[in-house]
Amino acid sequence: EAVAEHAIAMIMTLNRKTHKAYNRVREGNFSLQRLEGFNLHGKTVGVIGLGKIGLAFAHIAAGFGCKVIAYDKILSQAPDHIQLVTMDQLLADSTIISIHCPLTPETHHLLNEAAFAKMKTGVMLINTSRGAVLCTKDVIEALKTGKIGYLGIDVYEQEEKLFFRDLSESVIQDDMILRLLSFPNVLITSHQAFFTHEALTEIAQVTLGNLADEGAGKISTNRV
Repeated sequence: EAVAEHAIAMIMTLNRKTHKAYNRVREGNFSLQRLEGFNLHGKTVGVIGLGKIGLAFAHIAAGFGCKVIAYDKILSQAPDHIQLVTMDQLLADSTIISIHCPLTPETHHLLNEAAFAKMKTGVMLINTSRGAVLCTKDVIEALKTGKIGYLGIDVYEQEEKLFFRDLSESVIQDDMILRLLSFPNVLITSHQAFFTHEALTEIAQVTLGNLADEGAGKISTNRV
């Protein structure tokens, strides 16, 4: 749920521009210029990957009154409020696309120039799964042309050189992340989607349970 809720938070922030409004008001600027958003109710939201996180995200989106469509390589059935579609149909029909699939050789750069060409102009794209599912170079080009109207990412292809560090006094050498940060319609968080009290507690409990099972000579359900 933590990651799914963070994806929703990114959608709300990009759409209603609350981050910009907060900064404006603190500076005494109470203007509404360039703060217009759109109603989520009735919009088509595409979910790529219907695992635990993708399903949780779909439930929340449905609660907003969105039409939820999804693509999953494995599933043949989904809850009644989720319509399973082909990847091409999802790309073509969605106003908002949220990525919740694992990174595999097949999903590496799954969303690239060819995929963006099939999307609606001005689509909102959210990625809280793995950075390399997106081709960052192609994302930048799609932002420049307006094909991608909003981008929210909690993950990044080269994040290991950046995330979980304070680089505020450093010269960042990654030109692609700097280019992404230059767009006014891009929101980046540093892999914090999982970072809630409940999620951290669950991670600790599962880890301790695995250690206890292994110590007792049992096969852990999470052994890889």
